[in-house]
Amino acid sequence: LMATLGEDTTAGRTAAVPTTPAATSPAAARAFAAVVPGVPASAEATLEDTATGTRIRMTCRYTGKVDGKARVYSLRVVPRTGTPVQLDTWPVYGTDDYGLSLVAPLPRERIAAFEVTTATGKVILRLSV
Repeated sequence: LMATLGEDTTAGRTAAVPTTPAATSPAAARAFAAVVPGVPASAEATLEDTATGTRIRMTCRYTGKVDGKARVYSLRVVPRTGTPVQLDTWPVYGTDDYGLSLVAPLPRERIAAFEVTTATGKVILRLSV
C-alpha cells in the first residue's frame, strides 16, 4: 500500500506525515443461479479484471446426500462468441466447500457467463457476466 504525504501544522510546524488512502472494499460475491431446479449445489464468486484476463474467485458447495458416490463438477467460461472452455474440475465426495482462484484467459467484456457442469457436461449453475 502506498502512502501519501499530508501536512501536520501542529504548533505552527509543517511536517510531512504519512497518510494512507481509504481502503477499498473487495467486490461483493455474486451467487450463481441454479439452471436445474432443486440442484443440490450452490456457488458464489467475485470477478476481477487482470492484465491477462478475468480472475474468478469461486466457492462451490454440494448440499445433497452424501452416499459414497463420486461426483465430478467442472467450471467453464462461456465466451460471448465461440466455444466454452473448461477451467477446472474437482471431485465431490461430501459437503465441504471447494474454493478456487484462477484467471480465465478472456477480458470480462468477452465473457457471457461462468458455468458449473456435471461430469456429463450438464450445466447446473450459471453466473452471467
